[in-house]
Amino acid sequence: MVAFRRIVMTGSAAVYLLLGLGISFFPVETGQVLGTVSQSGMDLLLMKVVGALLFGFGVINLMARKSAIGGIYGRAIVLGNIMTALIIGSQFLKFIFSGTDVGLLVWAVTILFLILFLAFLKLFFTPPVEQ
Repeated sequence: MVAFRRIVMTGSAAVYLLLGLGISFFPVETGQVLGTVSQSGMDLLLMKVVGALLFGFGVINLMARKSAIGGIYGRAIVLGNIMTALIIGSQFLKFIFSGTDVGLLVWAVTILFLILFLAFLKLFFTPPVEQ
């Protein structure tokens, strides 16, 4: 179980850090890849804020990857990750099923966040195992 915990924490840290950096430093380019209409003003600012939030989660997960996660230890970190992955994944699903023509990248991001949600849910209900 220790290996699963480290894989989930390190993998999620990598996903959050890469997405966060990409969105923060290249919001216009990221918006073009995702197909956003407006890439200026408040939309651009919100993309940068979302990038900063994802980057922050990545740093938290990277720092906590060797900690006892699961059970009552690290519960706040796991619960925050559950909520983040669930909300992002469900919003992407809602967007996909709204009838908008989406590409393979949107499906990939949706599946990735739903997998992260399930992995963190497993960690939440698994007691931590000391090394």
